[in-house]
Amino acid sequence: MIRFSLRVLDGADRGRVYDDLAPPITLGREEGNTIQLNDERVSRYHVKIQEDHDKLVLTDLESTNGTKVNGEDVQLRILRYGDMIALGRSVLLFGNRDQIASRLAELRGEPAGDLTRHPGESKVGSSRSSAPLDFELSWSHREDIQSTMHILEPPQ
Repeated sequence: MIRFSLRVLDGADRGRVYDDLAPPITLGREEGNTIQLNDERVSRYHVKIQEDHDKLVLTDLESTNGTKVNGEDVQLRILRYGDMIALGRSVLLFGNRDQIASRLAELRGEPAGDLTRHPGESKVGSSRSSAPLDFELSWSHREDIQSTMHILEPPQ
């Protein structure tokens, strides 16, 4: 079983981290979700993340305002570590601490591990990344990184 983490980068729940999640999970505004977001633009049951053939798949549950992954509107998407998921005014980063740190290091041009893997794929001879975490993503002076990650500006 694949385990993963989600970190809320923007929105009312900013700073919250959901570690060691096991699929299937749902995200939404309603109390019955695995992760309940305090955001009036998030549908009651907005998205589901489930495992399918050793990959994690995000499915929009016909939400009113839609779902974006890395700035692209999606109904169904295989997730990769470092993906940014936008629901309503909330933006979440997908992956565990080491995977996200590696993704950020890669975007800065620093050597990092193989980040093109899907969740569930093993990496032979891997070692834990010691790259510092920069969850605040304060890269306003680095447009190349912002365009690479498709960082979303939250709705006003």
